Amino acid sequence: MYRFGLSRDEVLSLYAFIDWVMTLPEPLEDDYHRAIQALEEAEQMQYVTTAERIGMRKG
Repeated sequence: MYRFGLSRDEVLSLYAFIDWVMTLPEPLEDDYHRAIQALEEAEQMQYVTTAERIGMRKG
């Protein structure tokens, strides 16, 4: 998505939306999360969910 010119906030918003509407069986959910992590590592970018960002702000 970054390669298509989306900002980090746009990518995070889209990921949060997909996460909200998509329900996967637990084994597939784990696979999906691992795939996201692998992509982040490949791009050297860390994904932080909205909930995580709010938690960091609150301390």
